[in-house]
Amino acid sequence: MKVRFLITADEVAAEFDRLRPIFERVPTVAEHTVDDIGEMAADGRMVVGFAEEGGEVVAAMAFEFLHYLRINAVNIVALAGERLDEIHEQFFEAFRQFCRLADVTDIEARCTDGMARLLQQYGFERTYQIVRCKV
Repeated sequence: MKVRFLITADEVAAEFDRLRPIFERVPTVAEHTVDDIGEMAADGRMVVGFAEEGGEVVAAMAFEFLHYLRINAVNIVALAGERLDEIHEQFFEAFRQFCRLADVTDIEARCTDGMARLLQQYGFERTYQIVRCKV
């Protein structure tokens, strides 16, 4: 399995159409669309990573950097794929290595309860809950 992270606008432009079908599996949210993920990755507000085997994309992730006063974090914005249970160790290890190189100390995800349960299987712990109200 090969894991890649798309950093530049050219990389995103060259690969995003291959990742689109994976990102379209992510449940629809009010914050962004699949096209928004591509646009934000192209202009550097987000990073997209993916795993492939035999030239086929098997998982994709989009994340953003968050800079708190005492920690540098990334927030997983979207994650989907086939066989995540099978590949999660290799995929997340490559992701952790990328984060270490970027001086990130914590990985987080603002997500639904279903995604939280999935990520807890991969070593994540619940820390906060987000609540909202319309202005």
